[in-house]
Amino acid sequence: MMVFMGFGWAKPVMVDMRRFRNPKIGMAITAFAGPMSNFLLAILLMPLYGMLVAFGYRGGSYMYYAAQLVASTVYMSISLGLFNLIPIPPLDGSKVVEAVLPQRIYFRIMRYERYGMILLFILVWSDIFNAPLTAAVDFVFEKMLYIAQWAFELAVKFI
Repeated sequence: MMVFMGFGWAKPVMVDMRRFRNPKIGMAITAFAGPMSNFLLAILLMPLYGMLVAFGYRGGSYMYYAAQLVASTVYMSISLGLFNLIPIPPLDGSKVVEAVLPQRIYFRIMRYERYGMILLFILVWSDIFNAPLTAAVDFVFEKMLYIAQWAFELAVKFI
């Protein structure tokens, strides 16, 4: 999609670190907001998924397809959130980890930040991230299914 449609790539958001009382902690909180919004979206959509599955038993195939769309959105949101938490620049996880590092190590890492994208491309293209990321996403998705199960049971009572 990125090649043909011109979208699909994250645009970095400019943040003025001078506005923070503690720039390292402020930057970590700002960076953590992105993955957390992905997880929040997944959590908020899980009850809808459970209800759609419950109504799908009665309503037929349209509810099934709607439930699959919601489940795919939840899975992708979890995937993006976890991927963004990987501590390699320019991903948000690097900013979160840098906040807890001592000052001298922080500045040493900042010198190499511009090479993070190259490292990230190599790791993604070599498929090193695929198995651990898939396992982590599946684990989180499985745990979030408890929310969907609660909504399913609630919806079944009212059908």
